[in-house]
Amino acid sequence: MKLPLFKSLRYHIATLLVILPALATAQPYAPEPCPSQTPPAPPTLNAQQTLPPAPPVPPVPPVVMPPHQPGRQEAEVYTYKSERRKTFDKTYKVNKSDVLSIDNKFGNVHVNTWNRNEIQVKVDIISRANSEQTAQEMLNKINVVDNRSGNTIAVKTEMGSMNSKSGHQSFEINYTVNMPADNNLMVKNSFGNVYLPDMKGKVDLHVRYGAFKAGNLANASNSIKASFCQSTPNTIGYLNKGNVDLAYSTLNLGNTNGVNGLVKYSDLKIGNLSEALEMDVKYSSFKVDNVKKNFKNISVNGGFTPIQLHFEDDSAFDFNVNVQYADFKVDRNLVKFTTMEKGHTSAEYKGKYGSAAPKGSINITSKYNDVKFTK
Repeated sequence: MKLPLFKSLRYHIATLLVILPALATAQPYAPEPCPSQTPPAPPTLNAQQTLPPAPPVPPVPPVVMPPHQPGRQEAEVYTYKSERRKTFDKTYKVNKSDVLSIDNKFGNVHVNTWNRNEIQVKVDIISRANSEQTAQEMLNKINVVDNRSGNTIAVKTEMGSMNSKSGHQSFEINYTVNMPADNNLMVKNSFGNVYLPDMKGKVDLHVRYGAFKAGNLANASNSIKASFCQSTPNTIGYLNKGNVDLAYSTLNLGNTNGVNGLVKYSDLKIGNLSEALEMDVKYSSFKVDNVKKNFKNISVNGGFTPIQLHFEDDSAFDFNVNVQYADFKVDRNLVKFTTMEKGHTSAEYKGKYGSAAPKGSINITSKYNDVKFTK
């Protein structure tokens, strides 16, 4: 019985010796891949379905470090050991065609009017430091120069380089002007405030890093430019007509017949608008408290800025409002639409406001913020 078993084992061993080399050279089994179950790609969005781009981040205003000039609170707790002063005082005979130009920095400009055919410019220059030598050196570097050419009287502050490493020190250059209200005036001032009275002549005002306050500006060609004037509210009582450019500033304009300009990163509020307005407003706030019913034309191009217009009773006008990623808000009982086209991201509204015959027209384009009409 043992012999057959032995033969059987020998047979199986021989068989394995034949099969094993073949298995060693055979390719491993690779199953057929499963049918693809990857979901189909989403459909491509058309132009109207494209999501709005993220609003750009407004740039940060540059940081400017003027020479050390303590405010009132600091002055109360710090006493300088030395103070030096000098004064520029000059009077000019003028007629109505003459123009006064002031160019100053690091101080205030205060303008008054009087009934004389002359202009007086007085400049007080003050330097403060902890030594007489430093105070005097600072004072020596500040000068006021004047020039009369044609019908223009130009008065300008000039200064040399100041050494800010000499410890506590400060200086200020303050202008006081007396002039006829009928003459034209140009004022440029940086790091200080400007105060203007009622003026009949043309006013050209440019303020940087300061504040300004003006009374009634009756000329029809005024120009107001302000940048980085946000610390205190800037005001103009009345602007007959003119151009307003604001950057990083605020302005409360009481009354105006007509105004145009550019507003960026600023706040502009108008009390009463009588005739016309044309403005570009970006990254700002813009509001008119009362649009007179007999106004002629309003045109606003806005971006990232809420636009609010409040209308006097019995107002009637045609309007064309285009918004993108924004809404047009108005009491539907006050308007009659002739066109109302709404897309995925934009809309156009044309029609008439009020029940009487239209007297004026409004064209507004706004992106990324709403337009609102109220009564």
